[in-house]
Amino acid sequence: MGAGSNVANVTAPLLITEAIIAAWTCFGTLNNLSGDLQWRLPMGLQCLMPGILLIVIWFIPESPRWLISKERHEDARKVLVKYHGNGDENDAFVRWELADISNTLQLERSAAANNGWKELVRTKGNRKRCYLILATAFFSQCSGNGLVSYYLSVILNSIGIEE
Repeated sequence: MGAGSNVANVTAPLLITEAIIAAWTCFGTLNNLSGDLQWRLPMGLQCLMPGILLIVIWFIPESPRWLISKERHEDARKVLVKYHGNGDENDAFVRWELADISNTLQLERSAAANNGWKELVRTKGNRKRCYLILATAFFSQCSGNGLVSYYLSVILNSIGIEE
């Protein structure tokens, strides 16, 4: 099963919960409100959390990893001291974390310099993986699901199902 099933196990409950909340919100507004509020309220509720995030995001500190990647080591150290070192400037964990982040970024830069797009097709195994990815994307688009979803209301109306 592997990582794919783990991702599905973690994300599916969240997506189902979101769908249930959205469905009941739409159901409630369609049955209990009239006029423009039937669509404006669900739309406004969808904009609520991104709006809050747009305000709050300016108060969230940058990640130490990003700061170190931009050569702002002192700012990264301050963030780590505040959140991981309990304010202790000489905390061993903070020093270790700074070194670990720096080493990881250095390794990633050296690995990125040696790899490019040609790595996707350089070996037989990579070519097979690319083919599988492209075939999955192609066949999922060509399976007809999008066509049925797009024209479902027209199809149902043509056979006499109105609501």
